[in-house]
Amino acid sequence: MTTITTTAPVARNAVGLVLVLSVDWFIGMARALGNLIGNCVATVVVAAWEGDLDRTRAQHILNGEELVDVTAG
Repeated sequence: MTTITTTAPVARNAVGLVLVLSVDWFIGMARALGNLIGNCVATVVVAAWEGDLDRTRAQHILNGEELVDVTAG
C-alpha cells in the first residue's frame, strides 16, 4: 500500500515536467523565429536609413532573377 501512495505523486510530477518541456521547446522555436525575422528587418531598415540599400538589385534577387552565392566570404 505504501508503494502506491509514494509513486503516484512522482508520476504526476513527471507528466507535468514532460508537458512543460514540450511546450518550452515550441516557445523556444517561436522565440528563435521572432529573433531571426527581427534581425532581418532591422538589417534592411538600417541599410535603407544609411543609404546603402540597392533597391533594384534587392528586387532582382527577391524575384529570383539574380542568384546570390552564399558560400562566398
